[in-house]
Amino acid sequence: MVLKQKVPSQAVSNLLEQNQSMVNANNDANRHGLKEMASDSLGQNANYQITLKHPSAYKNSELYIEFDGIKAQFPSLNDRLNFVAQRSLMSNVPFSHGDKLNYLRDLTNNQYFNSFILQVESHHKITPIQQLGIDNMSDYEPKTQALINLGYSKKPRKTINVSFYKAQQMSFKHVRVIAVPFGQHYRQKNDSDSKTGP
Repeated sequence: MVLKQKVPSQAVSNLLEQNQSMVNANNDANRHGLKEMASDSLGQNANYQITLKHPSAYKNSELYIEFDGIKAQFPSLNDRLNFVAQRSLMSNVPFSHGDKLNYLRDLTNNQYFNSFILQVESHHKITPIQQLGIDNMSDYEPKTQALINLGYSKKPRKTINVSFYKAQQMSFKHVRVIAVPFGQHYRQKNDSDSKTGP
């Protein structure tokens, strides 16, 4: 029995080429540090990993990551509908007019209203930062900065994982990793506090 390799259609090949171009552009944007997070042509958000150059400098420390100048771009309803159609195309699943209407109804009832979630994971600690949507009225406040405490670790940490949801693209002016050592100064402070206590 001879198995024939299935050749992707031209439409699928075009999507794959488009995705590769987006990956290349995103890699270029992040060549000197995390500046931009993006989704692909199917609307699937990429996950990112920050590699710490000197892991030993972060051991016995409380680690923070700071995001400054946060900006987010969001897909329109038409964009989200196109993402569904393109995922169907990639999966070789029919996308009928009835399917389109059902998805359009669902997407209309579940709009993002410029809300997003930025999630950071390090050393088994996951911390989400949520931007509420503009439909939250008085509770809405644009997040342009975030400082996330990733906790204390005795061991060196080599990587920090960053992911995002709902937004189509996120960009940052600066992303900084800050280590606060729990060394002699910390112990002296505790000793001092205990002496001044009741």
